Amino acid sequence: MRELSGKMGFEAVSLIADRPEEIRSALGTAQSQRLEAIMVGGGPLNNQHREIVVEAVARTRLPAVFPELPFAEAGGLVAYASDLRAGFIRLAEYAHRVLQGAKPADLPVEQATTIELILNLKTAKALGIAIPQTILLRATRVIE
Repeated sequence: MRELSGKMGFEAVSLIADRPEEIRSALGTAQSQRLEAIMVGGGPLNNQHREIVVEAVARTRLPAVFPELPFAEAGGLVAYASDLRAGFIRLAEYAHRVLQGAKPADLPVEQATTIELILNLKTAKALGIAIPQTILLRATRVIE
């Protein structure tokens, strides 16, 4: 991410939280560091404490992109990700095949083929951000 951001002409700064109580303080430094936007990473801590993450990001008043669709449903501005529910359905299908006798090594590796873009217009309005019509048209879902 750092290498790519440098090539694109901006600096990426990592804000790290290893425990739930560190989420607010890590995101609290975003304003003091004069960040312009936030990209929240995925992982068990952020997923388990989604509401805390979304609330802490909202306090920064910075636009943010989230790693999974439920973040936008919880009030995040934008989520761009594969649908985890669809992934779990495929996982269940694979488990079924293995339980029916298929060898796991013989099953193909699959990658998500559908990526969804969810926009939360309520959050955009609260931040004073106008979402361009071209982006609205590309959205899989718009939360109003």
